[in-house]
Amino acid sequence: EIEGDPSGEATRFEYSVFVKKEGQESDRPFYMVIEAGSSNASIDPVYGETPAKISTITRDGDVISFQADEFVASIDIGENTPLTVDPEWLYANDFVFWGNGVYDKVFLDTSFTLQRPKKGVMTIESGSFQWATFLVDINEPDYADVYEDENRFIVNPWNGIEEMQARLSQAPPSNVVIDLIVSLGTIQAIKQGFVPAIALGNAAAIAAGQQPLVDYTILGDYPNNPKIMLNFKVSKNSIEELARAINMPDGLELVPMSVSEDSKSEIIVSLEVFLLTLPFEIEGFDDEFKVVWTTYVKNSETNVVSLFDIFPFDTPQAMYDIGGILETAPEEIAVNTGTSLDVSIKDADTEFYISAPFVSTTVVKGISPQWVNAHQQVYWNKNVVDQYHHNGDLYYAKLLPIDEKKVTFGREGGAAWLDLIDEKPFEAFYFDGVCTFVTSPYDNLEELYEGIE
Repeated sequence: EIEGDPSGEATRFEYSVFVKKEGQESDRPFYMVIEAGSSNASIDPVYGETPAKISTITRDGDVISFQADEFVASIDIGENTPLTVDPEWLYANDFVFWGNGVYDKVFLDTSFTLQRPKKGVMTIESGSFQWATFLVDINEPDYADVYEDENRFIVNPWNGIEEMQARLSQAPPSNVVIDLIVSLGTIQAIKQGFVPAIALGNAAAIAAGQQPLVDYTILGDYPNNPKIMLNFKVSKNSIEELARAINMPDGLELVPMSVSEDSKSEIIVSLEVFLLTLPFEIEGFDDEFKVVWTTYVKNSETNVVSLFDIFPFDTPQAMYDIGGILETAPEEIAVNTGTSLDVSIKDADTEFYISAPFVSTTVVKGISPQWVNAHQQVYWNKNVVDQYHHNGDLYYAKLLPIDEKKVTFGREGGAAWLDLIDEKPFEAFYFDGVCTFVTSPYDNLEELYEGIE
């Protein structure tokens, strides 16, 4: 809830550019706000408390009119041409810089990454803005795009204050440097005031029934904490039988998936082994290697492709979730590294083992956007769903291909569905990238519970 506005809503405008980080090797762009305003009084990490500015948006049919301070314009989306957005632009929004070097970390979901905005034609009604003098032509923007449905983001605000203060303390003294140091001290004090308030508000909302959010990091910083992925084909004759064997809920169907940018799209089952870490302590949980088997499904109502976690053990109570809350984990996971990655996974009557040589980091493949987008919902076989938010670290991570002929995979025992996939993986990768996810675990339990009642 925003003070002075019981609805908790405000109309906001931002002027922004795209930048690179100092010393950055890649061409990956990042978003930088150069001016922001809101219809309500607000705060930002450059100016602190900011008074309300004129900021309105209205719609009449296909014409959307808006005013940002003195700038008045309209956009006509009558052509209704849906646009395909470049992932580079999407993931530039996951790291938002402000003019003093402070930055927000942003996590995205399908409401943003899969939504296709409408192409519009903009008309300037009156006024201008201070940045217009730098533009080729204010009257003819390259793009005028309209998102008609909501975009949902999770934001970790105002990072890097201490880092900027440390850098400024080493800079030659000047009025500009002194002013920045003073302003950053003010911003730090404001942050120390509102962050606890947000935390308390979230705690109260969770106590009232709102879904909690958990962030965790999957380490794939090869070769120190290697994450391996093995992909197994499912024959066309076994697809329906596999769906039955893994107890796939109604409304879902198995779909092909390509993991790398040049992988062939196939109905597959993926096996991943990785180190998972949490930013806080949970009793009984330590940073440890996790083993996950997944396939890929599409929801028949939403057409959204997601992950579906499946269980390889004969024991029905076997699962690898974060806290072991719903199920029990396997008895033993042993991981050894040297010149190869060797993994042993044991349960009461089942054993898996993997051995894969380490590879050169000079040969890399990009990850397919289709595979990235699938990491926004994870279904379990009880129809429980985890909602995921991710950032550009997943999209920009690299795959290091392993010669599948040099990978040893074996098993003794296991669930019946394992007989429906190929005995050996048709492709294997090390994952080179550390990725953080924010998840709402077991997000639909209340809905499922109401259905049972």
